[in-house]
Amino acid sequence: MSPEMVENLNLTNHARSRAQARSIPALIIEFLFTFGARKPAPGGVEKLFFDKSSIREMRKVLGGKRGTRAIERWFNTCAIVGPNSKIITLIRE
Repeated sequence: MSPEMVENLNLTNHARSRAQARSIPALIIEFLFTFGARKPAPGGVEKLFFDKSSIREMRKVLGGKRGTRAIERWFNTCAIVGPNSKIITLIRE
C-alpha cells in the first residue's frame, strides 16, 4: 500500500501488516467502506464484506463487469472494524 493511502485509513498495526501480508490494496479497503455490506460480529465489532448487492452497486459505479474485472480477486476480502471505524484486521475468506 502506498504511504499516502495508508495514512488516510484508520488501520491498527496488525491490520496494516495483514494487508501487506495478504496483498490487499488500500483501494480495496476503501471500497469495503464505500460499497461493502456490514454485519455485527462477536465482541462488539463489525464485519465489512462484499456481497452480491455490494458488488452489483460497485459495478454500476465502475462501469459494469468490465470495470471490476481487475479487482475481482479481492471480492473475498473482509475487514473487521472496531469502534471509531478503526480497522482491526483484514481477512481473505
